[in-house]
Amino acid sequence: MDCQRVLERFPENATAGRWALLPTILRMGSRTHWQSISLTPLPLCSIPMPKTVKGTGIMHFAKALIGALLIAVSTNAQNFRLPLNVIPSHYDIEVQVKLDPAEDFTFSGIVSINFTCVEATDTVVIHNYNLTVDEANVVLQARDESGTSVGIDRHEYEWDYAKFQTIFLTESLVAGHDYRLTIPYSGTHLEPTSSRALYPCFDEPGLKATFSITVGHTNKYQAFTNMPLTSSAVDPDPPNIIWDYHETTVVMSPYLVAIIVGDFTRVPTSDPRQFILVRDEVTNLTGDAAVFAPAILNEMETRLSTPFPLPKLDHAGLVGFSGGMENYGLIFYNEDEVARSDGSASLTLMAHETSHMWTGNLVTCQWWDVAWLNEGMTHFFTYFIAEKIDRKFPYFDKLGTEMMDKAMGYDFKPSALPMVIPIIQPNDISNAFGGDLIYKRGGNIGRMMYYLLGEEVLIEGMKNYFADNQFKSVTEEHLFTALNNAAEAAGLELEYSVSELISPFTNQAGYPLVNVTNTGVKEDGKSVYKVSQVNYDTVTWNKILDALKVSRKTFPNTNVAAIISDGLQLCRLNLVDPDVCKRFPEKLRNERSLIVWLTAAKNLHTAIANAADTTAELTRIKKIVKKAEFNVMRSREVMTPEHESLLDLLRNFSKHLEGPNATRSYISSHEAFWDKIFEDKEQDLKMQFSHHKIGTVLETAAYREESETISQEFRLPTKIIPSHYDVDIVAKLDPDENFTFFGTVDIFFTCVEATDSIILHNWLLLVDEANVLLQDQSGNLLNIDHHEYDWDYAEFQKIFLVDPLELGNNYKLTIPYAGNMSSVPSGLWYGSYVGDQGSVEYFAGTQHGTVSTRAVFPCFDEPAFKATFRISVGHHSKYSAFSNMPLVETIPHPDLSDYVTDYFEISPVMSTYIVAIVIGDYTRVPTDDPKQFVLVRDEITGLTGDAVNYVPDILREMEARFLIPYPLPKLDHAGLIGFGGGMENYGLILYVEDGIASEEGKANLELLTHEIAHMWAGNLVTCEWWDVSWLNEGMTEFFTFLIAGFVDTTYPYMDLLATRLMEVGMDYDSDSSALPLVVPINEPADIDQNAFNGPLIYYRGGAIGGVIYQLLGDQAFLAGIQTYFAQHMFQTVREEDLFLALNTAAEEAGLGLEYSVADLISPFTNQAGVPLVTVTNTGVKENGKSVYTVSQRRLLNVMNNEHNDDTLWPIVLTWATSSAPDFEDKTPKAYLTEASMTVTIAGDDDWVLFNNKRSGYYRVNYDTVTWTKILDALENAGNPFPDTNIAAVISDALELCLLGLVDPDVCDRIPNTLGNQTSLFVWISAVRNLHKSIARAADEVAELNRIKEIVNRAEFDTSMRTRKESMPDDQHKKLLNLLKDFKHHLEGSNAANTFISLDEELRNKRLQQQQKDMIRRISHDEHS
Repeated sequence: MDCQRVLERFPENATAGRWALLPTILRMGSRTHWQSISLTPLPLCSIPMPKTVKGTGIMHFAKALIGALLIAVSTNAQNFRLPLNVIPSHYDIEVQVKLDPAEDFTFSGIVSINFTCVEATDTVVIHNYNLTVDEANVVLQARDESGTSVGIDRHEYEWDYAKFQTIFLTESLVAGHDYRLTIPYSGTHLEPTSSRALYPCFDEPGLKATFSITVGHTNKYQAFTNMPLTSSAVDPDPPNIIWDYHETTVVMSPYLVAIIVGDFTRVPTSDPRQFILVRDEVTNLTGDAAVFAPAILNEMETRLSTPFPLPKLDHAGLVGFSGGMENYGLIFYNEDEVARSDGSASLTLMAHETSHMWTGNLVTCQWWDVAWLNEGMTHFFTYFIAEKIDRKFPYFDKLGTEMMDKAMGYDFKPSALPMVIPIIQPNDISNAFGGDLIYKRGGNIGRMMYYLLGEEVLIEGMKNYFADNQFKSVTEEHLFTALNNAAEAAGLELEYSVSELISPFTNQAGYPLVNVTNTGVKEDGKSVYKVSQVNYDTVTWNKILDALKVSRKTFPNTNVAAIISDGLQLCRLNLVDPDVCKRFPEKLRNERSLIVWLTAAKNLHTAIANAADTTAELTRIKKIVKKAEFNVMRSREVMTPEHESLLDLLRNFSKHLEGPNATRSYISSHEAFWDKIFEDKEQDLKMQFSHHKIGTVLETAAYREESETISQEFRLPTKIIPSHYDVDIVAKLDPDENFTFFGTVDIFFTCVEATDSIILHNWLLLVDEANVLLQDQSGNLLNIDHHEYDWDYAEFQKIFLVDPLELGNNYKLTIPYAGNMSSVPSGLWYGSYVGDQGSVEYFAGTQHGTVSTRAVFPCFDEPAFKATFRISVGHHSKYSAFSNMPLVETIPHPDLSDYVTDYFEISPVMSTYIVAIVIGDYTRVPTDDPKQFVLVRDEITGLTGDAVNYVPDILREMEARFLIPYPLPKLDHAGLIGFGGGMENYGLILYVEDGIASEEGKANLELLTHEIAHMWAGNLVTCEWWDVSWLNEGMTEFFTFLIAGFVDTTYPYMDLLATRLMEVGMDYDSDSSALPLVVPINEPADIDQNAFNGPLIYYRGGAIGGVIYQLLGDQAFLAGIQTYFAQHMFQTVREEDLFLALNTAAEEAGLGLEYSVADLISPFTNQAGVPLVTVTNTGVKENGKSVYTVSQRRLLNVMNNEHNDDTLWPIVLTWATSSAPDFEDKTPKAYLTEASMTVTIAGDDDWVLFNNKRSGYYRVNYDTVTWTKILDALENAGNPFPDTNIAAVISDALELCLLGLVDPDVCDRIPNTLGNQTSLFVWISAVRNLHKSIARAADEVAELNRIKEIVNRAEFDTSMRTRKESMPDDQHKKLLNLLKDFKHHLEGSNAANTFISLDEELRNKRLQQQQKDMIRRISHDEHS
């Protein structure tokens, strides 16, 4: 903290000096004391002193006080600092890495450490964290000709605090003698961040040594470390182990030791010393990294005149790694930082880690209290070097504006620490790597020295610093001395030394503020200014602001940013005249510097907060921001990456200013935009995303009257009804034009209720408000008063009119707008790939999901607001454009050279969310259906075989069963790289590319079927609101399995529905937090989170579709679906419409159901949960039949199912017995509508099994006798049970056993029933549930071993027997793979808790929740 704030808090210290150089005094004393004292450098002003102490007496008082401090501080510090009685010089490290889950990823090794005893001692203290030492084989020997062993008494370990291993000796080591300590050890898990967790060592940065490293690994991997490989040898025992020997390193700190074991490829660069080390699959994505690495190293070597001292430098990209780590000769990065999908890499991160080869590695901070010498100076060099390499972007300005602002924001807090930080305990070391303090403030201290000395002198001083201290550790005085010597040699004639000028900024927290006041006095014709702490006088402020207005270009961006930042901060503290304060925001109206806006966006909230009328000031700033945004967007200049980032910042700032807390908004989201420019991490999109659709607006209005009023806050009013859109978009699919787009939308609508406002959706689109037009049906213009935007919640654009619209009249609304493409699939997004010639190619597509059409053009973006669409797309002539409808014509663009405009036919009536556009270099591969094409990159047209064959068959099956032809003239199936799953846009379905074009021409039948089924269930007939999204997604999921079974008759897809969909839905429903299928939507976030919840909407919804199908039978069900589609085509529906159509079909088929379809099904869609039906043989006979009690209760994941939920369902009961084993009969035998009932079942000693072919959505429990009979039958290889019922028995039993609802003896038998099972679908269910048998067992290990034996037997039987039977090869292969994978998991360390999901194996990554829960857009929390 700074002295002024300390004095305010401790007035008794009022005579203390300010910015005193106390740290200089603290450096007196012995080395031991220095270590201790350096942990607690304190500003002089923070030490209470008697008021009588003055002048030089302060220094004497400080010295006296230090003596007292030493006792307390050094005692504490030495508890975790290594003693300096032995000094290491060399390590021989031999480590074997067991990179195998079967060996639990353990490692073992031997480390031999050469050290010198500098002070007699009978202990050796080293660091060791969680390593197991083979104490019996630890050896300590004199390193001389005698090799005399030193006796070891014992070992002690302290792992909680200092992480020490202390070796107590039987005799003392002799000062001045050399020794060698050898320690065999092993580790239980690999630690990525701590040397002491990899090998015992002296793990402090100042204790440098050389290292010889040998790595053992299996022959399928390679090993890499800091130095080049010298040789390899195969170890005969154990076999297949290779030992790689590497050269000895230069002198370095232990924390820089690095090892990689894996299957990696070294990609060469133009510098023969440097390679990019990545997985083979991404070697073609290392283009930028391979260019940056040589350029950065060359800049560093050239400017510092100090060669990189190692023979090689690998840059390794590791999946899952975070950021970077500057290991000498082997730098680690997150893989995405050196191998992105478009071949780009992070220049700043690579510059940072490479700079560390000098600042941190060659010359290292002596202790972490001066970590800024490593990290702060490296941060300085990062931006200094990056700007030398890429001169298109002001990297160095970023350091002096955004980074300085963050550092000052940190230093403004009372809790701020000095850069030379106090380290009193091990946890304090984390302070040494505080981003805003050490990196950003440290980098700016480097920048301050740069401007103080000039570039030439600073670099000369750094050369001397590195030359004098190479392979050593330093304190900041070493740096200051080198720089001061360079300044003196250059004759700079500084009045103070570098140390005197800089060390107060490193040893004291806080920052000074300088005030300049024009006194009005003249001396020798010059103005006299009074300089003290704070800012300018009012006259000077006005002159500066006047100059900014007249001659902006004369001011560097960094100074303009500083003026805005300082001015607004001082206004906040009431230190500037209010009239001056009002002028600061106006300076931004025409500002086009990203550097300036990054600072302004952080500080403009203060202008709002300080205003007397905050609302008026907010409105003024909104207009300023929008004007700046519009100026940047409409500029005729070529857009630069800086301008693209600025547009992102201004858009999001506008969004926050529209929010309910705008007057308190503090914008920090610019970090994401810097990431995009400097790091390109694309982390600005967090909210979950999904799919879908529609309904008639008047019906919607009636429905809303019954809805909760909360929904009105984000639902569109129904006073105006759109009928048609003309959407004209121009997309600039070019990085040089920043992937922007602009356009005009004409919306034709009818007013159905008088209103003086138009509310529609708009998300982050910049509207040219001056050219928004509203015309009546006669072509007369209507006056618009103003526009308002709500981008934080409802995402509304509100247009307020001077005169109200008239009931029954038609209008046309014209809105010009502009926007930015997203870099992930949301709205209009762009992607890239590397073409055959190695060039980066771009494409664009839409992904509107539920609520993202509003990010492409302003619209009424709810599924009920259906309309027709006429779309045109402007694009560069080298691309082609595709949309929902066929192309009509292509004409040159009137204003943009080399651009054309494609015009498409008018669509049928549809919802906004299925409007689609694709732009790129694509080829349409024909199918045998002239309406359908597969749309892919030209390079992979030969991989579309399955897709080309499947899609005609799927569409024909749909048309044949629904008896309604596909209504559009064409249907393209487009594969896009980077897309997630599929999106059912009318006429232009989008898929992830490998879903329709993969190796060997394979395609995902289920994915294709699902999206084509949406052409009817979702597009033709659409859910009226997202609360009944299961009508779109659940029914489509059911149709997926139904139709896929007709297309591929070799695979029983309906059995798969009964095993996977039913069980995933039931697992979800057994949680107390489960939602009903008709989901509550009380706020916008509920749309994605509830209405497109995978287990609920897709799995349970699809399962309910299957229940209805089994209830009605194929003929009646399809008749009902045909009626449903025919009656509601191009309209929206609620579930009552579906139930009515199905019920009518059931009546016409004479099914004789005792209840309507709505009565039987709506309780399953409107109530959460899954019923547990319990069947109990009473032992009573009636007319020769056994009497059973059948009861129901909601099943929850609580022991003994003990809860207070009394939910009931109307359950259709079906059953089969050993004397009547007709499982195909799904005719209702009884209806369980109350909590309990009795039924009579023929047979005496028969088994009875409920829920034929799993036709009902419920689980079943039985009494012990009945369970025993079922299991007896199951263990008979000739039992008549269908696979679906066997799977149901196993799944139900294992779930109920886990909850304590089944006799333990019965539970123990369940796994045994799998011994003779070779059914894929039985094992699907078993694999999902067998972990429950392990979890409930008294002896988990024994149960695990038993299940291993069962799985092994099943694998063997499947392999041997099914080859001779009729199981299709595909099923045979899937089952063998499933059993092998399950066996592998059972061998893992967490086998008792293993839950194997079969979905990835069978659905090819398609239908899990993440398929449609895609990342959507920036979360509001990240902006505020």
